[in-house]
Amino acid sequence: MKFDRIENIRSLKKWLQGKPYTWEQTIAFRSTMRAIPVLSIAQDDWLDFFALVVLRPVIVLDALKNHTGMLHPSVISTAVTKAKNAANSAHPPVAALGRAAANALETEYDVEEIAHDLSGFDLHSNAIYAIEFAITAICTAEQDSVDAKLREEQMWRSVRQDCHWLERNATLSKFKKINNRNRLWSGSPPMGWPDDWARLKSSLLRTDRNYLIWTDWYERRVRGERASFDIPGDKGRIEEKKILRRLAEATDEDFWGKGHEYVNAELSRWLEEARKRAAANLPPVVGEASGQFDIGGSATGTVGPKPDPQDARSPQFGRDTSGRIAINTSAGADQLRSDPQSLSRHARALQMAQKLGEALRNHNNAGYMTEMASDYVAAMEGGPDGPDPSGLVFAGDQLREAIAKHRAATADDDLQPLPPSADRDASAFLSAHNMYVGSDPFLDDLDRTTRGPDALLPAANPDEIRRVATIARDDEILAIPTYDYMIAASDAAPANYNQADRHSRFAAGLAQNFARYGIELLWAYPSEAAWASLTAGALVTVSLGPLAAAGGTMAGIGIAYHMARNMIANEAIYEKLLATSPAGEDNFNRLMRFLKSLPIKSLKDG
Repeated sequence: MKFDRIENIRSLKKWLQGKPYTWEQTIAFRSTMRAIPVLSIAQDDWLDFFALVVLRPVIVLDALKNHTGMLHPSVISTAVTKAKNAANSAHPPVAALGRAAANALETEYDVEEIAHDLSGFDLHSNAIYAIEFAITAICTAEQDSVDAKLREEQMWRSVRQDCHWLERNATLSKFKKINNRNRLWSGSPPMGWPDDWARLKSSLLRTDRNYLIWTDWYERRVRGERASFDIPGDKGRIEEKKILRRLAEATDEDFWGKGHEYVNAELSRWLEEARKRAAANLPPVVGEASGQFDIGGSATGTVGPKPDPQDARSPQFGRDTSGRIAINTSAGADQLRSDPQSLSRHARALQMAQKLGEALRNHNNAGYMTEMASDYVAAMEGGPDGPDPSGLVFAGDQLREAIAKHRAATADDDLQPLPPSADRDASAFLSAHNMYVGSDPFLDDLDRTTRGPDALLPAANPDEIRRVATIARDDEILAIPTYDYMIAASDAAPANYNQADRHSRFAAGLAQNFARYGIELLWAYPSEAAWASLTAGALVTVSLGPLAAAGGTMAGIGIAYHMARNMIANEAIYEKLLATSPAGEDNFNRLMRFLKSLPIKSLKDG
């Protein structure tokens, strides 16, 4: 059974047959975390109490997800019991959340990392039960029956996205590491969810300003960040792991039973002590430099030519608000046509995408296309700079492909033809999209990924692109949405690079721009002196005053350091991506010699 046919507990149970038990645990944990904002409907006089009861099993879960087998079973048993007991007297949505947290944690008692047959498996196994309760919590928190149904559909869409992600990533050697850092919502959260979280956050902070520790922790989990807390310089997350374990193993008598004011104040004290210890080990920060590479290895060496700029006919890269490498969604927006006719075509394509998404929302076999339509709408609406050209072209192409597959389906296929009304909406969308994209020279070039002989693309295969993207994501220099984008582009391309195939050209052009942007980052550190203070404990994440209070940022030197490691470890792949001309090949080879000559052992350990 395919993941895109999951629409309820029964079909999820069927899909899970024969899958590793950790897949159930992953979905249970993520579903429970998504339901946390339903606490916003709790009454203020007992919100602080129940928040702690829910936070306790969830923080134990977080500890287990980061550090397998570090807790005694009695720790899990106590947290489960407390959550279940508290849920018995709670308001229905909040009670469901408590039971979801309890059952999600209880799954950790069970078998780790083995495949098993779920035939005849109890429908209400701990993991399945947790997922069902989490969805119930989200839905019953909405009074309007229509909106509640819409929330339920969006929650099941998120479960399907989890299943798809598991199928793509569970075979990787670093599965657990990536899984712990996966964004909570792969697409958009259910309608009203951001408002629920805003209300809960406001209520918690009104109850106790020190709840900021927990709200920051939760938002880090939503964003898929590796760190649970802000502890600058915490190499190997040693201090963080100690705190997670301390939280998980704390008892009612000495911690959890003393109320939110004590718990939050004590945790604040632990964090402050941890930050002081971590700060004592911080290496000096290298300031941003400018200039060109001293590729001769000395102050008098020959200077190499400036790297090629990113190709405007492929998605371009920049930095997001966290400092990570991400698709520059505004790149090329200023080149789009803005005459009345083009604006009218844009409005028509946007309208047809919204209508198609609604038409497919309840379709058992094609409901997954609703997310594609949502991505298209988001790219068309864009931000302050207007539409996101590469995003709308990519989402539009995915919809084209999906519609074509359904139209070519036979009775023996897993896919089914679209209902007549939805098929008419699909035709209207295709017509509007093709008209809008085809009449804009910039969009048309992106859509066709046409290039002449002066812009030869590298013959990088999808597996190689996936490897580069995955390592960059593991090193936390690549934003998670951009990682997903690169994986989706690679998945759409044939296994072996084919210059005649537009999906091959799109994926290769995307990867080449990523490599070129990596060179731009390294360009800021032109000599051995600029790298001199980087050691085996090179600083990756730093606190930068007011920026840190808003969520922190990534130090430029950390990005460059890990980009250099990535390039050295995957030199053959990057050579394909960057050596599209004799001059470019020579430039890249000299860059590699420069990086390898640096007296930084950790840079070359891989």
